[in-house]
Amino acid sequence: MLCQNIEIVEVQALYQTFSRRLGLGEQEALTLAIQKQADLLIIDDRKAFNEAREQKLTAVSTRTVLRIAAETKIIADYQTLETALKKENLFLPNY
Repeated sequence: MLCQNIEIVEVQALYQTFSRRLGLGEQEALTLAIQKQADLLIIDDRKAFNEAREQKLTAVSTRTVLRIAAETKIIADYQTLETALKKENLFLPNY
């Protein structure tokens, strides 16, 4: 089964304060990353990405993950994938 290593967890509490105005989902993602002492946070919202860096989290965008996947031959071609995503009105961040 492909998804056997996925664990669904709930944020314990949103006690963390952030310097930027973020949506609830971004606040929860950042709070959970802090609570779990995550090695890496994949986040595409620019304000949340900047906040993660300010909080000393290692943050990357989906674009970065896909580029690394292409460089390491996990996926065949980054450009083809990005073009296909755009056709479905899914756009990757520019960072």
